[in-house]
Amino acid sequence: MLLYECNIKKIWRESGRLLMTFIIGAVGTLIGAFVGYFTLRNHIPDLGYVATIMTGSYIGGGVNFVALSDAFNVPSEIIAATTIADIENKNIFHKDLERI
Repeated sequence: MLLYECNIKKIWRESGRLLMTFIIGAVGTLIGAFVGYFTLRNHIPDLGYVATIMTGSYIGGGVNFVALSDAFNVPSEIIAATTIADIENKNIFHKDLERI
């Protein structure tokens, strides 16, 4: 909602390459979510909910996770399971980074 009141031209001038890097990352996240969804939708129940809230979380953080969960009335069981899976994936990723 805050974006409706911002000056996009000024943000573009002042942020330069950083904003472009964010946009590229966000588009990559969206593409990954679509590919993952269409690949696994027949194997994982309620994957649409998971893909939606995780994409929002990866692009905009925990606040987006909560906002999208609320906006799409995601069942609490899915929110809990998704949160746990996300934390475990991050733990595995960080352990792999420590090995490098």
